[in-house]
Amino acid sequence: MVKGAHMEDNGMVNRIRAIHSIAAVLSSQQHDPLCRGCVAFSRSVEALRERLREAEADLSPVPADLSVLCARSHEMLGIISVQEKTVGQKKAGNCRMPEGVCFPKYAMALLEKPGV
Repeated sequence: MVKGAHMEDNGMVNRIRAIHSIAAVLSSQQHDPLCRGCVAFSRSVEALRERLREAEADLSPVPADLSVLCARSHEMLGIISVQEKTVGQKKAGNCRMPEGVCFPKYAMALLEKPGV
């Protein structure tokens, strides 16, 4: 357990850990020639930024152990370049991933799991 976190905070602790992991995935995907121009990517980045702000507010004060993850998450999300005009790459016929496969959406789905 994270220092300073209570048992009832474990879900929020897991949430901050998941946000950090997803931020790394999205940071990497910004270099993908299709993902970076996709509406799913830009929406995922914006949603994750909001989720991080909410998680920090809900766990205020953030335990010292987690503050590093929060800081790194802010750093990664802060340097992600989101294009102003994006399109759904699948709908545009550009994405060649199988139907139902989307890296940004898969990463964000982690936040919907119980306990996260």
